[in-house]
Amino acid sequence: MPSALENFISEIRKTGVARPNKFSVQIQTPACMLYGQNPSIDIKLPELINLYCQTASIPGQNIGVRDLRITGPTYKRPVNIDYGGEGITFTFLMDGKLNIKSFFDVWMQKIIDPIQFQANYDYGNNAYTTQIVINQIFNEKSTKDSSGESRPYQIVLENAFPRNIGMMELDQSSQSTAHKMGVTFAYRKLYYISDLHRSARYQAIAPSPQ
Repeated sequence: MPSALENFISEIRKTGVARPNKFSVQIQTPACMLYGQNPSIDIKLPELINLYCQTASIPGQNIGVRDLRITGPTYKRPVNIDYGGEGITFTFLMDGKLNIKSFFDVWMQKIIDPIQFQANYDYGNNAYTTQIVINQIFNEKSTKDSSGESRPYQIVLENAFPRNIGMMELDQSSQSTAHKMGVTFAYRKLYYISDLHRSARYQAIAPSPQ
């Protein structure tokens, strides 16, 4: 019988390890950016935004607990779950005309009117929110399913919108560097897509007795 070390070496040779530079991001254009869109805006801009994404994060999860004591010592009971805290930040390289920055500028102005400072509460129709998919890409040989297709580990952010655009410093002495901009997205919830998640079964929550 192979030892634990031999099994570990075999698994590493077969699947390798996940690498932080192997990822892609897909940000769907929100509905508010499609209504009456200026025809001069390049229709390929949303695709370029995804390609210009330099850094992202796999968000964490936090289960909220409450102290409970029936008999004996106090213990923790899970009561809810939170995703991402203040949000998740993506870093984008800037194109030569700052069209990527302009896209996020306009998106934020669709959320808060820059003239009247009125908030857009059309949340139910997803007018200013969108879906963001983060793909962690693996060794193709280790992630192919029975059909021969490679499937990444995916994190899907639902009802996401930009809540912060980071400052961009200007510097006369920086002649060989590129502009980068951080955008922090808030989102309502997330879910994961992987082989294990596809096979998982979740117990239904019984309704509370009346």
